[in-house]
Amino acid sequence: MTRLHRTSSLAFFLAYGLALLASRSALAEVTSLTLPEKYADFAINPATGDIAAVSAENNSAAFFAGAALAKGKTEPAAKIRVGATPCSVFFKQFGEKSVFAVVCSQDSHMYLINAQAPFDLIAKVSLSQSGVSLVTGSINPEDPFLYYCFGSGHGSSTGVVSLRTNRDCGLAFNDSMDCAISAQGDIAYRRGPWSPSGFESMRRTNALTADKPEFARVFYDHNSTSGYVPDPFDRFTAAGKGIYSATLEKKEAELNFPPSAFFRSRPIIVGEEQVDRFSSSFNREAKSGTVKLLAASYNTFTSVGETVSVAHRVTDENTNLPRGVSSQADFKRVAKRRRLFADDPRDRVVLAESNLLHFVPLADFQIPQEPFLLAKLEGADAVLINRPAKMTLRPLSPDVKLTIDDKPEGMQASGETLTWTPTDEQVGPTPIVTTLSWKDIQRTVRFEVEVKYPSVSLPFAPAGILLSPAEDLAAIWSGTPNNRPTGFANAGPAEPQELALIDLKTGKVQASRQIVDPIRTVAFAGENLAVTAGTAQSPRCELLKLADLERAKSLVAGGPIQQIKAGENLLVINTATSVEAYDLTTFERKGTYPKSRQTQESLNDYGILTEHFLLDYDFQPKLLLSGLPVPMVDRNAPLPSILAINSRPQNQVDMRLGLNQPIRPLIRVDVPNRDLAVTLYLQTQRTTRNDFARSSEVEFEYTVAATGAVDKRQVLLRTRIVTNTGSNSETGGTLLKVTNNNAYVVIQDALYVWPLQSSSGETKEVQPLRWLPQQSALTLSPEKTTVLSHKTRGGKAPIVYSMPAPGDGMKIDAKTGQVTLDNAAVIASAAESLAKQFDGKARGGSAVNALRLELPQILTQATKLLGRKFDGVPVAVPVVVTASDADLASDTLKYFVIADVPTDDLIARLKELEEERSARMAASPPQVGGRPPVGPQNAATEIEALQKKVADLEERVQLLTRQMNLLLKASE
Repeated sequence: MTRLHRTSSLAFFLAYGLALLASRSALAEVTSLTLPEKYADFAINPATGDIAAVSAENNSAAFFAGAALAKGKTEPAAKIRVGATPCSVFFKQFGEKSVFAVVCSQDSHMYLINAQAPFDLIAKVSLSQSGVSLVTGSINPEDPFLYYCFGSGHGSSTGVVSLRTNRDCGLAFNDSMDCAISAQGDIAYRRGPWSPSGFESMRRTNALTADKPEFARVFYDHNSTSGYVPDPFDRFTAAGKGIYSATLEKKEAELNFPPSAFFRSRPIIVGEEQVDRFSSSFNREAKSGTVKLLAASYNTFTSVGETVSVAHRVTDENTNLPRGVSSQADFKRVAKRRRLFADDPRDRVVLAESNLLHFVPLADFQIPQEPFLLAKLEGADAVLINRPAKMTLRPLSPDVKLTIDDKPEGMQASGETLTWTPTDEQVGPTPIVTTLSWKDIQRTVRFEVEVKYPSVSLPFAPAGILLSPAEDLAAIWSGTPNNRPTGFANAGPAEPQELALIDLKTGKVQASRQIVDPIRTVAFAGENLAVTAGTAQSPRCELLKLADLERAKSLVAGGPIQQIKAGENLLVINTATSVEAYDLTTFERKGTYPKSRQTQESLNDYGILTEHFLLDYDFQPKLLLSGLPVPMVDRNAPLPSILAINSRPQNQVDMRLGLNQPIRPLIRVDVPNRDLAVTLYLQTQRTTRNDFARSSEVEFEYTVAATGAVDKRQVLLRTRIVTNTGSNSETGGTLLKVTNNNAYVVIQDALYVWPLQSSSGETKEVQPLRWLPQQSALTLSPEKTTVLSHKTRGGKAPIVYSMPAPGDGMKIDAKTGQVTLDNAAVIASAAESLAKQFDGKARGGSAVNALRLELPQILTQATKLLGRKFDGVPVAVPVVVTASDADLASDTLKYFVIADVPTDDLIARLKELEEERSARMAASPPQVGGRPPVGPQNAATEIEALQKKVADLEERVQLLTRQMNLLLKASE
C-alpha cells in the first residue's frame, strides 16, 4: 500500500479503481438505515415496498412506508399494540385484501393488520393453541390460508386461519416445528422438532375453495435439513445449499451458498455466504460486522456476478424468545430472525435484522443479463377426457428457443399452439417434455397436463349424498369429526354439520346451511328436504325449503325416528312405536300405523314392509305376506322376490390403502331395475419403498366398473401418497350412489357422474324381468269367480306366465298373467285344508270345539287387519305366479288372498272327519301282548268311554285357557 500511495500515475489509479469495481466487495451502493427499535421479525409488501416489523420487547407491530424509507426516514408510519412477545410476521394477499399477519409466542391470537395505510387492525383471530412460533403462507392471491406453527415436542403442529372468514380452521398437519408453503399453496413442507428433523413434502388434496386445506404426504426422507425456501414458480425448493424439485423427490443442484430468496423478474437467486463458525474467517467477519451476499443463476444454478459485502453489526446479546409453552426435549426454539427479501419491483435485495435495514441494488452484483429459461403452459387447467383442448406453450422470453421433445399420444403442435382431445384411458398426469435454450445455455423443462374425468367440485368432503328423484339436485352433508389429532382440545360443543344442495346442471351450490346436531337421515320431500339430526332417540324431523334450506316446518313424531321416506304426496316417518304419514303440502298427519313390540316395520322403495303386508305410503295394502294371524293353506310363504331389490344398504368401507393389494373393491351397488352392478375399485399402480425412511410411495387410481348388461370401466382419478411402510393409509372418503341412469361417485370433495349405458350406445339394454309388488284383490269376490291381474316390467319378449303348483280352481292366462279363481272350488279346497289342520290339532279330541274356541280371536284379528267382517272363517290361500322371458330369465311372485269359508260347512266336514277317525279306531281294536283282549264287547265300550272323558277334559282345559287369556288382557 505504501507503493500505491507513492505512485502519482493517473493510469494506475484508474486501473486500481476498475479492479475494485470488478471485485465488488465495496459498500458504495448499499443504503443502510438504523431503526428506532430492535425487532424480532420483518415482512415486506412487494407492491408498495412497505415493511412491517414486530417488537418482542414492546409487544407491538410497526409499519414503515416504502416511500419514506426511500428518503431515509425511519419513523414508523403506524404502530399497533399486539399480544405478548410477537415473534413472526408475514405478508399475505388474498383477492383485494392484503394483510400483515402477526403471531405471538405468549398470546393465542393472530393479528390481521391492513397492509395498506393507515395500517389498522382488521381482525384479532382467536387461536385454539398456544406457543405460536411462526406464521407463513403462499404468494398465490387466490389462496385464502395462513399457516401458524405452535406447541412443542411431539405436540408441535401447524394450524390454519382462513382469510375468507378471518377464523381459525384448526389443525392443518402435525409433527411440524416449522413449515413453508409453495408459491401456489399446493405443497407444504415441514420439519419436526427432533433429530433427524425429516425432509418432507405434502400435497394439498382439496380445492382452495374448501373451508380448510387437507394434505397428504408426497415425499419423506429420514434426514435433517435446513429451512425450506420455495421458488415463486412452483418448480424448485431450496433447503440448505441444495436445490430440489418442488416435491423434494429429486436433487437438482448444489449451490455454494444457501438460497434465501428467488427473484421473479430475473433468473436470480440470492443468499448469504455460509461461513464455518469454527474457522478464522468467521471470527474476522464477526468482528467486522459484515454480511456477504451472493447470487446464482436460476437457469444454470451456478454462481454469477460478484459478492456484495454489507456492513451489518447487530448488538442484541440474546436473540432467543420465550416459547410460550413448557419446553420439551426437542430442538425447537423461538428466536429473532434475519430476513433477506427479493424486492422485484425495485430491483434490489432487502436485508433486515434487529434495528438494521439494508437496501442492496441488484446492479451491485454485476450479474450478466440473461432471460429466464422458463416456459408457460396456458389452457391446461381444465383438460377433460373426450373434449377438445387448446393450449399455448411459449417461453417467458422471446429470445428463448423452445423444442418439444415428447408429448402425449394424439396431441398436435403448431407453433405455440397445442391441440388435443384426451381419451378415456388418458386420465391422470400426462407429461410434455421440452428443451429451452439461449445461446450456449439449455435446460430440459417437463410440464404435466392433468387430464381429468369431469367432476363437480363440492364445498366440503361429504359423509353422505342423496339424489333428488329427477337427479337434478344432490344433497350432501358432513359427518361428525372423528379424526381430531392430538394437541387440540376435545372439550366444548361439537362442531356444526354442513348441509348443502348442489345443482347438478350447473355444478354450483344452490343453498347451504349448518346443522348443530349430527345429521342422521335426509330425504327429498316435494319442495322440501326432510332432515333428522341429533341422537337416535330424537323424534324431530325438520323440513327445509329446497330454495334456500330455510325451515318450512318442524315435525315431531310419536317416537324416536328410525327412517324417513317420501312418496309422491306423502312423507312417511318410521318411528320406534309407529309409522306415520304426513301430507307434503299441508304437513298434516294423514295417518298412523301402530307397531307392536314384536314387529320391525321398515321403509323401502316399494312401500312399508310390515309383519303381514307390503303397504302403500298411505297404509293401503299392496300385498298380503306371510305371518298372517289367520289360518293359512300354506304356512311356508317367503317374501316376494321383488322386495329384495335395493333393500340392503349400500356397502361403504374405510378407505385404507393396503400396499399388498394391487386391486381392491371398495363399494359395490346393484342397480335397481337393471341387470347391472357397479363397483368402485382402488387399484395400486406402483409402490416404491424407502426402507431407510420406513415409508412407501404409492401411485393408485380410482376406477368405477359396471358388469352385467353393460360391461365397461372408467378411471376417475389417478393420484399418489407416501405412507409408512407396514401400515395402511387413509386415501380419503368415498361414496357411491346408483340410479337407473348414472353412477354418482364422491372422492373426497369431488363428485363424478358416470352414465350407465353401453359404450357404443347402439344396443338397447333389456332390463331384468321383475314382478311389480301388488295384487288386485285381497279377498275373493262375491261373484262366482275372482280375477287377479298382475304386472311385470323388463324382460325380453315374449313373456310367458305360469303357475308352478296351481291350487284347486286356479288357472292362469299364459299371455297376460291374469289368474282366474273359481271361488267355490277355492273355498272347498281351503275348507278341506283347514279341516285337516284342526282335526290334526285335536289329537283325538273334538276338532269342532277347538274351532269354536279359536274362531272369535281369528275373526277379531282378521277384521282389524283387513278392515272388513267375515261371515265364516277367513283362510289365507297362496297364489304363486311365475314369469319367464325369451332369455329364460324368470321371476316368481307369491302372496295370499283371503277366502271366507262358511263355518257350518267347516263344522260339518270336521264332524265327518271325527266319525271317520272313530270308525277306523273301531275297525282296528288295540292288541295286548299279541293276543285279542278278553271280552271284546266290554273292552270296546270301555275304550269309547275313556276317549269321551279325555275329550271332555281337553275341552275344559281349552275353555279355562281362553278365560285366563281374557282376564290377562283385561288386566293390561
